[in-house]
Amino acid sequence: MYGNQRKEEKLDVNKESPKRVLCVGSCILNIFHVCEGMPTDGHVRAFKSYWQRGGNASRSCTVLQLLGTCSEYFGVLSGRTAYKCLLQDFEEHGVIIENCPQLDIHQPYSSIFLRQYGKENIIVRSDTKPPAPTYSDFKERIKLTNYKWIHFEGRDPLETTPMINMIRQYNKENAEHITISVELAKPTRDILTLAMRADLVFVGRQFASHIGWKSPKETVFSLRELLSILQLREDKEDSELDLCFYNSHLICPWADDGVHVLTAEYEYYHIPPPAPVQVLDTVGAGATFVAAVVHSLISRNMAIREAVEFGIRLAAFKTQYRGLECIKNYTIPSGEAEKKAVVRFEGNGTEENSFSRKFY
Repeated sequence: MYGNQRKEEKLDVNKESPKRVLCVGSCILNIFHVCEGMPTDGHVRAFKSYWQRGGNASRSCTVLQLLGTCSEYFGVLSGRTAYKCLLQDFEEHGVIIENCPQLDIHQPYSSIFLRQYGKENIIVRSDTKPPAPTYSDFKERIKLTNYKWIHFEGRDPLETTPMINMIRQYNKENAEHITISVELAKPTRDILTLAMRADLVFVGRQFASHIGWKSPKETVFSLRELLSILQLREDKEDSELDLCFYNSHLICPWADDGVHVLTAEYEYYHIPPPAPVQVLDTVGAGATFVAAVVHSLISRNMAIREAVEFGIRLAAFKTQYRGLECIKNYTIPSGEAEKKAVVRFEGNGTEENSFSRKFY
């Protein structure tokens, strides 16, 4: 049992929708070593060692399942016997992986050293570059009618851009639309082409610092301005590009400064962080936040601000425990006012049928 868990009211989750959330990105084998202190040149004894399935998209799928939203992971997985534990972990958490390409490769891995008491950690990543799913794989394996939301861990714009254009074309031709979210995971300017095509963008401190933005408020407003400039410069020779020019919701988590939001309607919010907690493990907090926001918008019918507030609370709760299993024990305090609204993502970004989001 978790000592600080709340028991007043269980999460109200809609599990009846047949459509699911697809997360596209990386899967990494994380090997954890819990030590009394951080490793130095000398020997350090680990009190405990264990492994977890990592990668932002992979973790977000786990969190979505723990919250009650059906999820599917799409990324390249190893077919080697040594990595079957990752496939089994997906299965144990109910995450669908039936469309993933499986190759004869080593799965990327990280060694993570955690201090026994405290939030410090050291991450040693392998030189193995996470294999990215290709547009060809996506087009061949993914049946868009199965999904209501597709989230991209933004790393490879060359392959991901045509994936998003494919979804936009689907939205243009069908009444039931798929919402697209993008996490600017790779701190390089070339992934901004993905942000231009997304309904909702998660931009973190690492990306902001790479660009030169000093604060979360500066980040969301400067990103909006930069995307507008880039859209004007975009080459429109490709007929599909007319699907991408519109404003996105911009969400910027910034550690102790909470989360800053600039909506598509140019409404700005600053959601302060929750009360301080005793931090034990921050690994996976970002993926928890992303999944919680998506879950709140799609399964709990929350407005954007309330979804972000829930996300920041759940991410803070997760940091008090190792791993993600604690999430299934999270409950909402009795009497807490949770404002809800129907969120509709409509249109395709063209001039004739402009993209709109309605909050009732």
